Amino acid sequence: MRVMREAGITTTRIAGRNRYVRLRRDELDARFPGLLDALFKSLP
Repeated sequence: MRVMREAGITTTRIAGRNRYVRLRRDELDARFPGLLDALFKSLP
């Protein structure tokens, strides 16, 4: 998680004692075009 946060491809929202981590899809697509689409296509 730290590596992804430092690379700027995730964002973290803190709500009370919880942390919600979300992928920054636009950043991920800019760095690795087509990666997420290929991963999602491989899911059953």
